[in-house]
Amino acid sequence: MTQNGDDPDGKWPAVLDLIDSFLDHLNVGLAEVRVSVVTFSLHATVVFYLDQFDYVEHMKQAIRMVIPTNEATDTGVGLRVVREEVFSKV
Repeated sequence: MTQNGDDPDGKWPAVLDLIDSFLDHLNVGLAEVRVSVVTFSLHATVVFYLDQFDYVEHMKQAIRMVIPTNEATDTGVGLRVVREEVFSKV
């Protein structure tokens, strides 16, 4: 998910609702689907790793704590953190 802070129409809650709905359709667990969240703008931060949660509700709570920033978005930075930090822990 991007968090560039450009939310003049208040669409961030709708994005969070979409993510919630998507997660509801996954069989999450260590032997099933794994989920990680990385936020990024000019820098990237791992919100949680692939092995951090076994329960969808805990993931949703962590995602709802993400606060959009008012910065430009650099997708490459986010992808690099996913490759170097998230996938390297698998």
